Amino acid sequence: MEFALRAFAGSLLLLSGLVSSIPSWSAQAALPASADALRYAFETAQPGTTLVLPPGRIRLRRPLVMYADDVTIRGGGSGHSATDTILAFDRQRIGGEALRLSGSNITVEHLAIENARGDALKIFAARNLIVRDVRTEWTRGPNRRNGAYGIYPVQTEGVLIEDSIARGASDAGIYVGQSRHVVIRDNLVYDNVAGIEAENCEAVDIHDNHAHDNTAGILVFNLPDIPQVGRDARVFNNRIENNNTRNFASRGTPVAAVPAGTGVMILAAKRIELFGNRFGGHDYASIFIKHGAPVLADEPAPDANRAARPARTPRPSAVPYEPQASAIALGDNQFASATPTIIAPPGDVLCAATNALESPALPSCSAPRLPAVVMPR
Repeated sequence: MEFALRAFAGSLLLLSGLVSSIPSWSAQAALPASADALRYAFETAQPGTTLVLPPGRIRLRRPLVMYADDVTIRGGGSGHSATDTILAFDRQRIGGEALRLSGSNITVEHLAIENARGDALKIFAARNLIVRDVRTEWTRGPNRRNGAYGIYPVQTEGVLIEDSIARGASDAGIYVGQSRHVVIRDNLVYDNVAGIEAENCEAVDIHDNHAHDNTAGILVFNLPDIPQVGRDARVFNNRIENNNTRNFASRGTPVAAVPAGTGVMILAAKRIELFGNRFGGHDYASIFIKHGAPVLADEPAPDANRAARPARTPRPSAVPYEPQASAIALGDNQFASATPTIIAPPGDVLCAATNALESPALPSCSAPRLPAVVMPR
């Protein structure tokens, strides 16, 4: 009996040693370069976790999913060298995203996501989000089979995206939707349909980015049937050039109608400021402003027994939709051409925020200038 008790006690000590050797993901522990270990660490992350991803190329077949607050996901770099962290989803067969995150106070930095089956980095229903030095890329370049979005926060508040690269998205390289207090700065976007898109967002600063060789450089959209109005955005000090890539978006999506050769496109948005940007080399327009279409119900199917169809009626929306673009302020933008191409609807859509170089005939803006976006804490 004594021998059995001693053996049992020894087993407990051995088990205790094994348990204590399992790494704690709440500490800044470097994870092993294993797909299973990464998935486990993401799915079991607790508040206060810092996941340190290993260097090298890690091949994954399933998405990495995390629902946690106060989390940092940190790699070794977003480049292509052996010391960088590259999450490779070339063989992904399950899931609509590569990384899917939700929570408050999330930071994702210093890593790359390649060839996601769907969206590369999706963050939803989050507050206080930082994406820094992240590369999302479909390495085959523009292709309709690529995922829709590279960096993709939606329904978020307090978003900072900086020092990142997005390439090859079949919708938008950097897309922020239905969000408030957003800053997108110092990023490189190319070979996407839309380089950067703010859709139905409020209080947005998009500045000091380089958008080239997309279908369109920067989009600011306000679409119907969405419980968030698109307004109060500043697009400034960006370098926007040679965005003439053919449109390879999926048919039926809003961006499928964006003309190739567009620098900045504003659709039905309100109180937008464009200033200090440098435009060049666009085949269609440097700046394209468009009203949205009225929201109407679908027409009924043809009926041979009726002589006439009933009139189309407005479709209910989460918020009242005003399809007119309005209060678009231009100021001190620079154009490679002496006669910049600005396409806008007739009427009082445009105004000059400063001594606008675009057109001396523009009326001065009567509304006060928009303030800089202040990130909530």
